[in-house]
Amino acid sequence: MRWLKTTRSPGFVSTATWSERLVLQTLADLTNILARVEAALRELQKLGRTGKTISHYAEALSAFCDWCVDRGYLADDPLKALARFDTTPQTFRRAMTVDEVSRLLDACASHRKLLLETAFLSGLRASELRSLSINDLDLEENGVHLDASWTKNRKRGFQPLAEELVHRLCAFALADKPAQLYAKFYRSKNAKLKAPDNPLLYVPSHTARDLDIDLKAAGIPKETAEGKLDFHACRLAYINFVLESGVSVKEAQALARHSSPELTFNVYGRTRKERLSETAEKVAANILPAADNAIFMPRQAVGAEQESATPFADRELRLSNNGGGGGNRTRRYSIEA
Repeated sequence: MRWLKTTRSPGFVSTATWSERLVLQTLADLTNILARVEAALRELQKLGRTGKTISHYAEALSAFCDWCVDRGYLADDPLKALARFDTTPQTFRRAMTVDEVSRLLDACASHRKLLLETAFLSGLRASELRSLSINDLDLEENGVHLDASWTKNRKRGFQPLAEELVHRLCAFALADKPAQLYAKFYRSKNAKLKAPDNPLLYVPSHTARDLDIDLKAAGIPKETAEGKLDFHACRLAYINFVLESGVSVKEAQALARHSSPELTFNVYGRTRKERLSETAEKVAANILPAADNAIFMPRQAVGAEQESATPFADRELRLSNNGGGGGNRTRRYSIEA
């Protein structure tokens, strides 16, 4: 069962493999395992794993079972009746504004500031930021090289960064600051995460927990009607800043490192009320160039308004016993032929 011990499904991070979780020693242990697999997946769901993550986890074991059937190691697929998990996101994140990002950076702990700056200016995920070493930094091209072994899409890549940020990252790493922070905060021998070699940044073991502390210090609500904030919301904010900068669809997709523009625009893209209002005003200014004059131009009174506008001297009382309502009306003039 060595295959199960060394294989990870893309995008999934777990402290236990299937073989460890289900105590699988031989292929015979896969017989009638469906109920146990479903129970394990439900347990992950209770722990807050997303539907997409659980689906990836199930697909890893299913792929192994299919491989065994194709090669005659198993007579039948024990997971053929395994139902698919709903991969629709159950939580909705909101995109932070520039003002919120500025307030957060001013209020956060000093040893986390550079990390948050890099997250907001690169869109890299926490696991990717943690995997960066000083050797990945490119001072000539101004960016970081991404290795296929730790990117979510399992592809090599390059993420451009602001030149000023690149030089500060370099100085931070050369001063051995990341290693010192890891030595200080990763003291536990039983820690699940280990400090990387030659780290470029210090990434806390609990990024979401530490971000909650910083959000509270900055007076920024974690959850609003527009959605919640967690560390992955830094990536969402970056992608929306890219979209709002006016780049092309292909450029936005490339910077987000997405497989399709639909993912960039329909899953990560957000709208801001103030920007929608500004756009509405711009459209009106183009279509109605003389809008100011048109709106305030006096208009001719009609109907009941004409009656109210009649000069007081031309009014007479209409008696109620003649069918009148007791109000004023315009005097009638007869025109003789």
